[in-house]
Amino acid sequence: MTEILTRTEAAEYLSISVRQLSRLEIPRHYIGRSPRYLKDDLLTYLAQTRISPKNLTPYSGSSPKPLFKPENNYLNSPITQQSISERIKELMTA
Repeated sequence: MTEILTRTEAAEYLSISVRQLSRLEIPRHYIGRSPRYLKDDLLTYLAQTRISPKNLTPYSGSSPKPLFKPENNYLNSPITQQSISERIKELMTA
């Protein structure tokens, strides 16, 4: 016979919050107003939502452009209010 878990016990078993558990589409049984979860249903849910390594694809997107380019020598110069204002104007016109 499968173990019956309360909402808190089921959330702890899955290592998630009670609120997250309530959002998942896991079958539950009510005793009065209190939901109860079967441990077998939790294990079935985990098995169905598992992502295996072969289904993962490597990231193929391009890396974001840096805000400050080393050739502009911004990294080596001291930061002043004037240099920040100039850089903002450059970005606004680009």
